[in-house]
Amino acid sequence: ALKLAKEINERNFQQLVLPFLGEFAENDGKFVEAKEYYLEAIALLEEWRTYLGGEEEQKVAFLASQFTPFDRLVQVLFKMQQPEEALYYSEKSKARGTLELLAQRQIDFKSDADPALLDKEAQLNNSLDRISQELISEHAQSRPNQLKIQNLLTMQKKDRQELEQVTDELKRKSPKYAQLQYPTTLQVKDIQRLLKPNEKLVEYYVGPEQLFIWVVGSSSLQSVKIDVKKEELLKLVQSLRQ
Repeated sequence: ALKLAKEINERNFQQLVLPFLGEFAENDGKFVEAKEYYLEAIALLEEWRTYLGGEEEQKVAFLASQFTPFDRLVQVLFKMQQPEEALYYSEKSKARGTLELLAQRQIDFKSDADPALLDKEAQLNNSLDRISQELISEHAQSRPNQLKIQNLLTMQKKDRQELEQVTDELKRKSPKYAQLQYPTTLQVKDIQRLLKPNEKLVEYYVGPEQLFIWVVGSSSLQSVKIDVKKEELLKLVQSLRQ
């Protein structure tokens, strides 16, 4: 089913099932396989940023509130003793959270973008969604028309390539739009270059049942995981603020 969903670009199903497949693999001790599932789910979330504030973004935000692939990925990377990559995706998650906040507040950051390119971007995304629905409908037939399916897949490939070109042009012509829609996440080495020898940067990521902490120096990285539920941590923070 997942293979078919990928073939026809049925994003809702993929976004729903990929994190659970990752969790099953993680519970079996197959950390590399779990990591790949989580990365696929995150890549899909990034792709959906095109619809920031629209119906699709609302679906993503809802799914993320139920089961966040970032949470699982950071956890499995710690199990794999890869704290640098875990920090990278922690920061990527925060960037995405900022975009969702902007969407909820209906902040328009497309003011410097070329309206013609934005229209083209929307048309291509609508076309891809329509093609996906037609593929789903055709595959559901008792005797699918293979020629029609092939033609739809060809159209889908063409639209994806054109969408990639439009996205690249938007990034080039609209830096403000690109910075907010496609934020750059720093690697650990990039952070270290910004620090003076006597400076330390403390970063943290709050998962559902664990707190992950990194201490980054100009030439060092330390990390620790603390078992604490998010609800318990929230109570502690609230008590300190009183």
